[in-house]
Amino acid sequence: MRDSLVRKVEKSMEDKLFKIRKMQKQFNKKQNQTRNEMQIEARNDLILKILFHMFHNANYQINTKFLEIFVLAEIYQKQYQALYILQSLKHKQNSAFNKKQYSYLNMLIFQKSRINDQQSKRELIDVDSTLFIDANFQEYKRLIYETTNLVEKFWQDLKKNDYQMRKIINVGKLIVDNFLMLKEIYECILEEKPDYREIVILGIQFNQCVLNFEIEAIQQANYLKNLDQKLKITKLNQYGQHQTNEIGMVIAAFRPHKKTKIILANKFISDLSGYEQKEIHKKELNMLIPQVIANVHETLIKNFIFNEQQAIDTKLKRVWIKTCEGHIEPVQVSINACISQKKGLLLVAFIDPIVQIKKKNFHCKVEDSYFLITDEEGFILCSSFNFANDFMGSNSYISDIKINIDDMFHNLKTFKEDDLRNGVKTQMIFTFASQFLPQSELNQKKVDVIITQGTHLLSEGVIIKEIIFSIERASEIKQIKHTIQDLDYEMGESETFAIDEDKIDPHFGYGSDSSASSNSNSLKSSELLQTKQIIDFQKIPQSILNVRRAIILFFMTLAATSFAMLAVSIVSNDQFKADQDQVQRSIYLVGQLANMRLTFRLLVQTNYIDEDIQSYSFHELQQMMQTYYYQIKLYAQYMSSDKYKDSSQLNYYMRQNALQLSEIQQDGKITTYNTTFTIGIQQYLTKIENFMDMDQQLFKERIGTFKLLPQMSNLTIYRQNVWFLIHNGNTEIRNFCLLLADLYMEEGQSKEANYNMTVLIISVSCIGVTLIISLIFIPVTFALDNDEKEIVSFWMIIRDETKEEVLNNISEFVKFFQSENMDKMNLRGVKPKTKEILDQSVIMARSLNQPKTRPSSLQVFNQNNNHMRSKLSQHRFEHNQRGSSGIIDQFDNDDEEIMNNNILKNKKQLAAVVNRIMMNNRGLQPLDEMMNDANDVSRSYQDSIPNTMNTIQKSSKLDLSVYASTLNDKTTYLNETIDDMVQQKSEQSGEDLQKQLDNLFFYEKTKKSLIILGFSTIIIGFYLGSYFICANIFSQSAESFGFQKVTSRRGPCLSTSFNVLIETFTENKTQILGYSNQRLDDYVRADCSGFESKYLDYVKQPPSQFSNIQNSLIRMDDMYACEMTFKDKTVIQNCQKFMNGILMSGTRSAIQSSYLFITHDLISFQARRAAIRDQQFLDSLEFNDVLYSYMKLVLDFLIPITDKIRLMIDDSITEYLNFKMQQYIIIFSVFIVFLMVSLIIALKVVIRILKRVVFRSRILIKIIPTSELKRINQTLKLSKKEKN
Repeated sequence: MRDSLVRKVEKSMEDKLFKIRKMQKQFNKKQNQTRNEMQIEARNDLILKILFHMFHNANYQINTKFLEIFVLAEIYQKQYQALYILQSLKHKQNSAFNKKQYSYLNMLIFQKSRINDQQSKRELIDVDSTLFIDANFQEYKRLIYETTNLVEKFWQDLKKNDYQMRKIINVGKLIVDNFLMLKEIYECILEEKPDYREIVILGIQFNQCVLNFEIEAIQQANYLKNLDQKLKITKLNQYGQHQTNEIGMVIAAFRPHKKTKIILANKFISDLSGYEQKEIHKKELNMLIPQVIANVHETLIKNFIFNEQQAIDTKLKRVWIKTCEGHIEPVQVSINACISQKKGLLLVAFIDPIVQIKKKNFHCKVEDSYFLITDEEGFILCSSFNFANDFMGSNSYISDIKINIDDMFHNLKTFKEDDLRNGVKTQMIFTFASQFLPQSELNQKKVDVIITQGTHLLSEGVIIKEIIFSIERASEIKQIKHTIQDLDYEMGESETFAIDEDKIDPHFGYGSDSSASSNSNSLKSSELLQTKQIIDFQKIPQSILNVRRAIILFFMTLAATSFAMLAVSIVSNDQFKADQDQVQRSIYLVGQLANMRLTFRLLVQTNYIDEDIQSYSFHELQQMMQTYYYQIKLYAQYMSSDKYKDSSQLNYYMRQNALQLSEIQQDGKITTYNTTFTIGIQQYLTKIENFMDMDQQLFKERIGTFKLLPQMSNLTIYRQNVWFLIHNGNTEIRNFCLLLADLYMEEGQSKEANYNMTVLIISVSCIGVTLIISLIFIPVTFALDNDEKEIVSFWMIIRDETKEEVLNNISEFVKFFQSENMDKMNLRGVKPKTKEILDQSVIMARSLNQPKTRPSSLQVFNQNNNHMRSKLSQHRFEHNQRGSSGIIDQFDNDDEEIMNNNILKNKKQLAAVVNRIMMNNRGLQPLDEMMNDANDVSRSYQDSIPNTMNTIQKSSKLDLSVYASTLNDKTTYLNETIDDMVQQKSEQSGEDLQKQLDNLFFYEKTKKSLIILGFSTIIIGFYLGSYFICANIFSQSAESFGFQKVTSRRGPCLSTSFNVLIETFTENKTQILGYSNQRLDDYVRADCSGFESKYLDYVKQPPSQFSNIQNSLIRMDDMYACEMTFKDKTVIQNCQKFMNGILMSGTRSAIQSSYLFITHDLISFQARRAAIRDQQFLDSLEFNDVLYSYMKLVLDFLIPITDKIRLMIDDSITEYLNFKMQQYIIIFSVFIVFLMVSLIIALKVVIRILKRVVFRSRILIKIIPTSELKRINQTLKLSKKEKN
């Protein structure tokens, strides 16, 4: 048993030893790995340090610096140091790529900093948000000051009855614009920081005292009450504490090679340092630091920034702030470095006041302690205010005097440094202050003190000492209050945001439990809502909705009519193109038929003409016929498939049996019949097709020598077909096809008028719709002007007492705004009327008591016995006592020399006084003009004054009271007369103001009407331009038919002429062409030469359709025709050498030469009578090799060249018309874009402007106090009832 137990123990011990050894091996392995990793990391760090050292000691490119910054931020996580180096490169960027690199690194550092702060759970304020709120609040206060200025000017100008209506309306517009900006800033700040109490209080007072917006002030008061209750309940976080005035906050921007500057300092810093906030803003941070520390402060900051761990959060138990007087105030500070996306590298310092000094042997309150800073040798550099005030005199500055602490304290050098740090007792020697304090205050030469001394080593070997001491028997020396009680932040949480009840006016409370008071307030709130409605800036007014609907309808109608016009134009243009194609096909058909006739005639001649004379072989002619056959068939099919109107001639000729054909019978009889065009062409092509594949030998056997003779018999079917082809091809089919081509052209050109009329009707309709909608839209905009005019008319009937009251309220607000307590946002000094809006807890249940006002001008008037003296008293009272904030001072008072006892001393003084009274108070004409309207009264008064004065001087025995009574009667009579004239002139002044108002709004309505009509004129201009462009397109399309006819008939005219010439020789008689029975020589001279002359005109003075191919046409008429027509070099050479290079002289020369040859042969033929023209003579003309050479010239070269010219012109016409249509579409697209942009502008900008006008009207009516607005409404209702 024991052995087994021993074995178990031994086994367990072995297992444990094995595990321990295994763990030891693993630990050693991990330790070795860790050691290796540390060595590798140390090596990498060393390499990077060496690399950075080389960077700093060499002038590398900026990209290398960017690499260093990236490594610092990404690998070493030294964001502050990286950003510091990056900011030093801000002005060294020399390319766009460097700027992109800079932006990337800046964003990278910012994001890394945010991530590190979140991972370390570091609580920092949002610096960007704080700066944003502060900047907006400063802008808010600036706008309030500016708006108050404008409102005061508005009411002061309105108080003058001689004001200019346009000027006061412009001031009102500026007020509204500023108010809307204020509202936007207010909402933006509260959205960013909902617990910003200061801006709410400022908004309450501004709305109540300046703008008379009682409802808005009540809403803000409720918001403020809820906010105060929330702040009492909720525990404030660090961010909230820093925003109060109990803790100081300084945000400073740290820049390379620049002094650190303050970008934000709160009111606590301002009160502590004695500087105003605007004096601190954007100034160097060193202005708040003692000079001895300021000398090395930038180095301290840089070291602080480069120490990433220290820069995260550093708390200093004691620092010293230098006041504006040069004294120091001890505080404790918490410093954080942070990175702003906009401002870069920032320092944020939170400054707390020090309440007590606690050392081992030293316990004392700050207000009972004295602070000194000395250099290393003990000479005082700066001191606290209480030291300078108590020992150096109230106006003495320690920096001006060399005092050593060894001279102040007894045996200070005997104490050890540790003892001095913990606090020691010694005696203070007053002999150092003998030159500053009176001898009576220095009864004791020594006093017991407790002193501590701390030594601080600054950068660059600078050493300073801090001396703190307190006097044990402070009552023995005269003390002047020097505490900094306002900096004591150890108050309770309830006191932090509590309102000082002793400072609040009795009228300003947080509500009453009295139900009667609540009911009264509710009733008054209901009256407020009835009189002044709350303006909902998010909701679009109904009038603006109507305007928006009208704008949308207007633009939709314009767009619809524009698209209708575009559709008509495109459809018309497409139809013109279709007509153009039809005309082209009809003209091309005529040309191909002419070529087919000549080719077939040459084929027939091969049976009886020697091969040496023939220009083409039988097989070549068949191939040419095959080409023409397919083209004729294609064009005929297109023409047969075209659609025609039932009433048109084309429909008759194409659908009815209008084509007359002839056929010869076997016995030689000729029969005629009518058929349709389609059937006739099919017959013609069918008969042609029989000979296209026929063998030459078989052709000779079946046809033989074939000539059209008057008497023919025993005709085979093949010879009958030949007769059909030659006879009908030269007469009936040719004439019919020419007729169809002319009809196609006439019908295509006739559509121009129809298309123009259609587009004109659409354009006129669009113009009419535009004008009608414009005339409908104009009155819609007039409604807004009428509303604004009605509001302005309200201003004209506001009482003077109300104006005086409003100016007094503004004066009170300005005093509050400009007071030094304004930034603390205490409600001290605010009028009861302003404070009372915070009196209730329920929304819209506030009391609106009437404010206390000075006696009105009517009361002053009734207080005096003499009417004129009352006028003078009122005038003097208004000049001396009227409410003015001091922002606008435009009143004068130059009536001091006029005394009450000599009012009637002379006429000039009286006139001057009354003139000044009425000019200032009534805005009327001078008294001299009014006296002209009452000559009788004035003359009698002038006569009575000397007599009265003489009577007073001579009659010493009479009672003076009788004369005084007489004088008073005359004065009363004069005053009543003047009052009547003043009333008349006042009515006249009101009429003048009404005329000004009417003229002003008439001008505004005219301006809006002109804008709308101007916009409509642009639309109408587009419609007219579109019409003229379309008309131009239609006109040029119609002209193009003639151009195509001329260019397409040049080649067929040659082939027809040679074919008719051969038939003339064959039949030995003059041939007749066309329905007009035209001879060949007339045809050549009139038609063919006419085509050539017109073409020559086109080349010399090309139409707009040919302008882009003029040079090509000139080259085609020159020696380059062959090169431009043919591509094969052999064909080009043959073309250039044919007939001794006739084409090298130009195409037109070759054509003229051909016509000249035809004319010469015709003349030779016609020179002999038919009876003497034997067969030999006819054969000499028909079998002439020159004739066949010309025919080869025509078929091989001239027809292809003219076809090339025809295609060039067709393409040019098509491109030109397409270009014109594209031009129109571009203009239309620009117009549609213009409409869309105008619609967007109208819906956004114009609607916003009109919405602003509506809100402006509502705001400018709300600016009138509620009581006065209610009185005006009642007055207008009574006036309306009286009129009815």
